[in-house]
Amino acid sequence: MLRDDLTMELNRVTNMRRQGEDVTEAIRATQTTRRLYHDEINRQKKQHWKDFLNDPENIWKAARYAKGANATASIPDLKDGEHEYCTDEEKAGVLMSTFFPKQPDLVEVGVRSRQHSAQRENPTWPLLTKHEVERAIFQEQSG
Repeated sequence: MLRDDLTMELNRVTNMRRQGEDVTEAIRATQTTRRLYHDEINRQKKQHWKDFLNDPENIWKAARYAKGANATASIPDLKDGEHEYCTDEEKAGVLMSTFFPKQPDLVEVGVRSRQHSAQRENPTWPLLTKHEVERAIFQEQSG
């Protein structure tokens, strides 16, 4: 509708010029119509973008739009005390060692396991008959 109004205003200015009439007032009206038309386009774009962002399905697509097509993720230089890591390889090494520290030696774990198992090797269990076990199981099922 606004586009039609703008087209009519532009055509009216063109016809008036061809007939040699004064177009000053017609140009002002055309500029006002043009401003309304473009304001409505911008309002519609803004509303569409809000609706697009409110849909949770579009969150990653919106992030891609915001980042741009050729944008690449860049990790800033990292500092560890006095040392600064600038190259990608240095940064990768620091991040790997920070997030994935070296695991303890298996020998130590094995020694600890044997020490703990030696402490719990001989538990004393009460002697139960088959009848007592069956009664406990059926009692649990019915209760």
